[in-house]
Amino acid sequence: MRRRIKLVGTLGLLLLAGAMQAQLTVIWQRPDLLPDSLLILPGMSGALVADYSRACLLPLPDGRLQRIVLRNEEVVSVTPNGRWLVTVSGSRVRVRSLPDFALVREIDPPDIGRASGAVQHTNSAFPTPDGTHLLVSIDACEWVDDCNCMPVGYAVMLVRVADGQVIWERVQDEELFLLALSPDGQQALVENSYKVEILRVSDGAVLYSLPHRVVSTAYSPDGQLFALGHWNGTVTLHRASDGTLVRTFQMPGNRYAQRLRFSPNSSYLAALEGERVLIWDVSTGTTLSDIEPHGRATRSVDFYNNEQLLTLGEEMDYTLTTRLLDWQTGASVRQWLWVISRCSQVRFTPDGQSLGALSGGYLIIFWSLSDGLWQHMLKVRERIELFEFLPGQSAIVTAGPDQVLRLRDLATGGQRWGVVAHDSALTDIASSPDGARIATASYERVLKWWNAANGTLLNSFGSHLGGVTAIDVSPDGTLLASASYDGTVRLWQTATGMLLRIFSGHSGTVWDVAFIPNSTLLVSAGADGTLRLWDIGTGTALRTWQAAAGGVYRLGVSPTGHIIASTGEDGALRFWTRTAELLWTLTPPPAFRVIDFDFSSQSPYFAHILLSESLYDSLTVMATFTLPGDVDRNGCVDDGDLLQVLFAFGQTGDVPADVDGNGVVDDGDLLIVLFRFGLGCE
Repeated sequence: MRRRIKLVGTLGLLLLAGAMQAQLTVIWQRPDLLPDSLLILPGMSGALVADYSRACLLPLPDGRLQRIVLRNEEVVSVTPNGRWLVTVSGSRVRVRSLPDFALVREIDPPDIGRASGAVQHTNSAFPTPDGTHLLVSIDACEWVDDCNCMPVGYAVMLVRVADGQVIWERVQDEELFLLALSPDGQQALVENSYKVEILRVSDGAVLYSLPHRVVSTAYSPDGQLFALGHWNGTVTLHRASDGTLVRTFQMPGNRYAQRLRFSPNSSYLAALEGERVLIWDVSTGTTLSDIEPHGRATRSVDFYNNEQLLTLGEEMDYTLTTRLLDWQTGASVRQWLWVISRCSQVRFTPDGQSLGALSGGYLIIFWSLSDGLWQHMLKVRERIELFEFLPGQSAIVTAGPDQVLRLRDLATGGQRWGVVAHDSALTDIASSPDGARIATASYERVLKWWNAANGTLLNSFGSHLGGVTAIDVSPDGTLLASASYDGTVRLWQTATGMLLRIFSGHSGTVWDVAFIPNSTLLVSAGADGTLRLWDIGTGTALRTWQAAAGGVYRLGVSPTGHIIASTGEDGALRFWTRTAELLWTLTPPPAFRVIDFDFSSQSPYFAHILLSESLYDSLTVMATFTLPGDVDRNGCVDDGDLLQVLFAFGQTGDVPADVDGNGVVDDGDLLIVLFRFGLGCE
């Protein structure tokens, strides 16, 4: 019996070893986003940063943005107990559970009286703490011409989540807006024309009213108080049970409070006004802090805990920043940058420690590899379409639609030199391994070789019959490869400009070309959908394989030369061995495609950009790419990996040789390495 059990166990390990696949593991994602609000998620140590149609989960305090959690939904409220989230899309209301954001119910509120058939919009919606009911605020209008929609009705209603049944509704012609729901779900604040009414949620009855028209409101988490922000710059504090005025605060310069937030322990009240955030002591009325968390307007504020604030505001053109602050000192604990314009290109810095992303043509953002926090940015006046880091030079070379090649200081973005490089738009830039030389290509069929120190032209190469689409410099800097619309790849000697060889075989345009490190190989990608592996010495095509249904537009090679990545017309990202074995396919979300990517010199980091078909949204993704059994992460399962497993055998904990991740280096890890031995190697 023991022998049989052992046999079954070994068979299971073999099956596990055979089933292990290459993995692309996302570390963080950064969307281009124009957020206008943030919402703390109670009990989740996180927040939602949202614009009118998207929301991103921002875990705290580490801030490693994991994913876009919602699309085409406006986040409107969350229950104080952190169980339910409500979003709106047009007039439709969605209730989602937390922390998984699973959809619980979609509700289409009924038409508002005589506004049947009119355009309806849900302004706000609050779930009761048990998630069984929604208090919803709706307005409606009818189009009188192409530009004007005349208001025809307002409503506040209580809706049962289970079946969408309206429990009660209040419909009127005058303005009626739902402002807030008490933490226990028993009371609601509504603005009815020029007064605030406090309703009993169970039946909609008016408990009492206050003669105020307000800008902002908030209930204290303990439910004892609520605050009203008035147009005259005052903030009044009221007892929730009967509306008695408890205290009045005055905003500086009589400017109104755009947003009010109580601290979780109900002891402090934050008021947002323009660029400033004020913190008051609720019990004494004392101003405890007056801070300006952002360089420009602050859009949103919320308490992360009693001592810290999370704020969202404008820093400079094209960027917004979320800051976690110690509100007592105003010191920034952490900050996150939001890039408004879409990203189009990513490159790792030569040391492999940071990722540079081109955003909107005028910003290059530098992100931390580990958590995606921004490190610094370069802002330029001239539009950039291509950029490349120069190894060992503390410089970056850029090109744009003006055909000017510019060398910029990596720290400041200041221009060291600029030269009109070509008579037509540049299509690619590449640098020598030491950063001393720069190669450029353009639609005019000419390649150029520049001195990076001063922008002096050293050589021109020209014999292509069509525009040049891509170039790459060999790892030793002696060779230059070029791809072209003429369907060929050409090999040049950088020192003399001599044409050494022509590689023919692609049917149609060759879109990309790259040298494979630690080898005498070259790989190219074409409009015929193939990847082709060439021997540099003989010009022979060693291997050809179909890499996409349509054209292959972009390829990249890992630092060790064992893995080739490609993307093409179908928008998918694929990883290959040099023997044409498909290791992994990343299929983008609907309506997205991969447009650029890069391997880091610090294996196994890999970054790519997803672009939406609308061309308005992009997502920069940092990930790791690993092969099963590749313990040393050099892209090849070989003797080195086997030795690491053998030397670490029996060790427990977070050990690199624990391939299967079960907490101990054992037979399972050894079998995976043996089963996958030679994967990625040639």
